[in-house]
Order: sequence, then structure tokens, then C-alpha cells
Amino acid sequence: MKGSIFFVVLVVFWGCCQDDDLQPMPGKVDCSEVDCMIEDEFYGSGLLNRECWTTSFVGISPLSEDDLIIIFGDPDINGIRGELRFVLEKSRINLQDTIWLGKRSSSSDPTNFASARYIYLEGNTPVGGFDFMLDAPFTFLDFLLIDGYNADTSLIYGQFQLRFPESNVSSFVTHAPDSMNIKCGSFKVEKF
Repeated sequence: MKGSIFFVVLVVFWGCCQDDDLQPMPGKVDCSEVDCMIEDEFYGSGLLNRECWTTSFVGISPLSEDDLIIIFGDPDINGIRGELRFVLEKSRINLQDTIWLGKRSSSSDPTNFASARYIYLEGNTPVGGFDFMLDAPFTFLDFLLIDGYNADTSLIYGQFQLRFPESNVSSFVTHAPDSMNIKCGSFKVEKF
């Protein structure tokens, strides 16, 4: 009888641990010492490779009624500008929960996810950038937290952290860093 009870308890415990809906909470990053100067009401900032990073342009570009892109734009250098983009499918995500960042590769990926990419543009032509590898598993280290938004999502503010493992930048983009790791990211953006 003891063996049967032990077996039932073990099966129940194992079944509880296999809940596909459970996803880890994002790790805490100490941002108390971060003091990047933000002078505008709408902003994007963080620590890019351990240095203060603030963007010169931020905004929300609606793709459709159900989709939007949050854009953080860096200034032109030698005719090439950079943009960090988060693409959110509002119909598929819960804005009040952690939004995991990556590139969907399988059905076992988290359900609440968005894609992120840093792209360099010469005019409107992409000349490379940083991205997640296509078949890489989610690490649960890259995330977007929406702290608040209005009813029509024309105003959104929050936090993020991401590390791009893959770079594909043209050689003439001389100001591109070797890697891109953004911690303590924060933002407040509005639809343009």
C-alpha cells in the first residue's frame, strides 16, 4: 500500500511540474545605479554594452489594428541610421504579462512572445543588423515588460532586456558594435 501511495504522489508531482503554461519570471537586473540622462517626455534608454544609450527617436508604428511596432531610432552616422524594433501581435499576446523576445522556431516556444531586431538602414535599404538566430531556443533572458498603456495602445511605457547573439552587418557600417547587449532598458513611446 505504501508503494502505491508513493507512486500516486510521484505521478501527481511529476504532472504538476510538466505544466506547459508555466514560464519563468524574468531575472532581476539591478538598475538602481543607471542614470542615463533623459530629457524628453518620450524616450528609449538603457545600458548598451555597459554604456548609457538613449535614442534620438521613439514611436509606435501601427501595422494594422492588431499589430504594432515599437521603434527606437538612433541618429544617422555617415548616412546610415539604426533602429531597434519590437514587433507585437496584439491579438496573440497579453500586454499585462512578460513578453518574451526571440524568433519563433517551434510550437514549444512561449506563447507570449514578440520579435525584436536591430537594423541598420541606408535610406530605406537594410544594410545589416542584429537578430536572434532562427532555430535557437528561447533563453528566457530577453524580455519586454509593459508597465502601462492606454486603451488604444497609442501610448506605451515599460522595460526591456535583450542580447542579440547574431550580427550580420555590412563592412561599411563602421560604427556598428561587435555585439549588442541591452540591460536596464526603459521606454515611453506614442503612436506617430
